[in-house]
Parts: sequence; C-alpha cells; structure tokens
Amino acid sequence: MGEKKNINITIDHGNFGWFSDGMSLFNRQDKFFIDFRQNTPRIDVLGDKQQQTHAVKHNTVILDPVMAKALSGLLQDSLKNYEKQYGKVKMPKMNKIKEAEAGKSESNYIG
Repeated sequence: MGEKKNINITIDHGNFGWFSDGMSLFNRQDKFFIDFRQNTPRIDVLGDKQQQTHAVKHNTVILDPVMAKALSGLLQDSLKNYEKQYGKVKMPKMNKIKEAEAGKSESNYIG
C-alpha cells in the first residue's frame, strides 16, 4: 500500500448565497451555462422627480455535460423528497406570447 498523505483544504466562505428570481439556460456542445438573475426594483430621486429603476445582478454557473447531468439528477431527487415532506410544488401558469411577437426565440428563459 502507498504512503498516506495529508491534504490541507481551505474553504472560502466569502461568497454568501443569494436569492434568484429568474434564470436562463444556454448550452453548447461542451458546456451548460446557467445564469441566475436577481432583479430588485427601487425608487430613485432624480432632481425633484421619482423614477423607478431596476437593479439587476447575475451570477453564471458553467458546467460540463457530466456535471449538468449530475445536477439534474440531484435536483430531481431533492424535489421528490421535498414534495413528499411538504406537498406538490405548483408552477404558476405562464402567459403564452404569440410566436410572431416573441421573434421565434430559441432561448430557455425562465423568470
């Protein structure tokens, strides 16, 4: 048997989790791109007028196909367990946009 080696690992807790209220998913042959978005409406005062603006932040996770498949399996298992414990997750009805108005977009946008 080989000699045992100790490996020191440091975990960076500098990036805290944050809430995402939208996401988009794109893929190429070798990568999946999941872009998580956070949209925060706010009121800004410009001169003597109030104006509503939206502050948008996003974080992108890039996965190879093997990790994307693993993530898909983990999410499916986790959702099954969640629904057993808390009940069925109900998706809101999405408004259908006429294909001509949507410009025949091919993106898988959620949010």
